[in-house]
Amino acid sequence: MTGRLLSRTARFVQRLHGVQQTLSCTSQPATRALSMTRKWSSEEQQQRVTPTLTFDMARDFQENHIKCLENPHMIFKQALNHIKADQELPFPMKWQAGMSIFMTSQAQVLALYNLNTEEYTQQYHAMCQSHPQKNELQQGSGKVHRTFAKEAFGVVIPDDERMAVEQARTIASLTGMSLQDEKFLKKVDAAISALGPKPSDEERQQAMMLQLLPQQMAVASENGFEGDAGYVRLQTLLLEHAADQQLMYHTLSGVLPVFRRAGLNMGGEA
Repeated sequence: MTGRLLSRTARFVQRLHGVQQTLSCTSQPATRALSMTRKWSSEEQQQRVTPTLTFDMARDFQENHIKCLENPHMIFKQALNHIKADQELPFPMKWQAGMSIFMTSQAQVLALYNLNTEEYTQQYHAMCQSHPQKNELQQGSGKVHRTFAKEAFGVVIPDDERMAVEQARTIASLTGMSLQDEKFLKKVDAAISALGPKPSDEERQQAMMLQLLPQQMAVASENGFEGDAGYVRLQTLLLEHAADQQLMYHTLSGVLPVFRRAGLNMGGEA
């Protein structure tokens, strides 16, 4: 069961990457950054052997990802800062554009370790279940996401601010239930219907995401994380527990029905 859940979560992360890559960004640095993801050819993919992720390797990746997001000479920081400075772009689009840059930067750094996002996510989550230094791994992940929050949205979250895993599970459960609410799912239906008779997957994905984010923000506000900055803060604190199995379950149970109502295969589904 654990292996299936980790594999499905890894595919979900990869699928969200694909969803977010379809969203438009308003700045040239953002557009350039999104074009940088390393892609293996089919021949390379057949020949390569997936490296085994070690603790030292995971921590090294986290530190290098932080440097990538903070380095003023690199396109990723420039792209995130352009998003932060854009006063006209609505927050849902800012969030989606920022996450696209984040995921692209992650994939770019992972390529230096001969890993892709799915391979890393699956191995990292498995390591967080049993490794004796899993707390250090989670704190390292937290620093990465705090860096992203600062660079993309100007939201500074102190290193010592933590969310208990019990609270994270509760909020994830509430969010999951909210996304399963039939009234909300009918909004998704309406957004997809408005696209016309034969929308592309990309059009479906964008319409779905523009319904999904406000619903998540409403739950965040009800739990004391108000406004744009509150949502960024909540997501940053939740992501430190991303490898928790209960949190993964609540996330998937909420998002799967939304994908299905949008007519999309999340990835790995029959």
